[in-house]
Amino acid sequence: MPSLPALTYTTVGLPEARAFTEWQTAMAPLFHVEAARFHGKLPQGSTKSILIGEVIANRSVFNAQHLTRDAALIAATPGPLLLQAYISGGFHGQLGAQTVTVGKGMVAVTDLRRTVDVRAASSNTVGLALPRNLADQIGADAQGKLLDPARNRLLAAWIVAFYRRLPRKSEADVPALVAEIVAFLQQLCVAPAAGPVPEESKADSDLLARAGHLIQAELGSPDLLPARVVEQLGVSRATLYRVFAPLGGVRRQIQEQRLLAAREMLSDPLERSRLAQIASSLGFGSAALFSRSFRERFGHSPDEYRTAILQAADATKPASLEPVRAWWAELDR
Repeated sequence: MPSLPALTYTTVGLPEARAFTEWQTAMAPLFHVEAARFHGKLPQGSTKSILIGEVIANRSVFNAQHLTRDAALIAATPGPLLLQAYISGGFHGQLGAQTVTVGKGMVAVTDLRRTVDVRAASSNTVGLALPRNLADQIGADAQGKLLDPARNRLLAAWIVAFYRRLPRKSEADVPALVAEIVAFLQQLCVAPAAGPVPEESKADSDLLARAGHLIQAELGSPDLLPARVVEQLGVSRATLYRVFAPLGGVRRQIQEQRLLAAREMLSDPLERSRLAQIASSLGFGSAALFSRSFRERFGHSPDEYRTAILQAADATKPASLEPVRAWWAELDR
């Protein structure tokens, strides 16, 4: 089954001046890139872009840099809506007329029809770029609502979980994936800040969806147990166990989602965290437990899986960042 089109490129290992030039070229459809003040190194980074029909999902890892978007760049390039979740790092500066500070665990909501002037720290981000026809379906006031703290945290968890599922998707899944993006964002923007689903709705499918969002948002917590899911959702233990019975139970589903998240992290050539860090970030009690569980589920160790992914990425790496830049340049045209 053909996977979604994807391009991965890194400037790591290039001479500093060349890495800076290539990174500027890659970012040119979005931002002017300059060195961050008081930072000794020139900007560079790594990027993985996945094409989902009209949408671009991306993973970007970069060092400190100054990003701007002026009127001339706005007039010359597409103006998608960027939703970028910061796994680490962040930025401070101006998005249009608004002063914004974004940090770890938050989503930057950036309308590229407006000016940008921000200084970013070294960051690791995952995000979506939505063309205007999709962004407009979410609503004219979506940007403000998605900055609401409760909604923003939920959006961050959802973006990361969505991105991690993409290696298992193909071109045949594109319509469903795009529809999921639009439906989730629409629901998030009209729902109360406490969550995207009305509390009074107790249908089984609705409960599973709410539980799924909660599990994804708290995968890294060692306290993510059935009792916590019951408490957070305000349902009885019997009800929760009943709706999860076809999936093998609540505990099994939590473990399954942790393992799937780990596999998707290891599927990303830009994910360079140590195995112990990945285990800890996903709530496994120890690296040994993580490795044993991963092998039992997938038939090989995390280290073996990561090695195969990195070898495949090296074999298919484009000769330059131009193909990546071209994807972004065509967005919304």
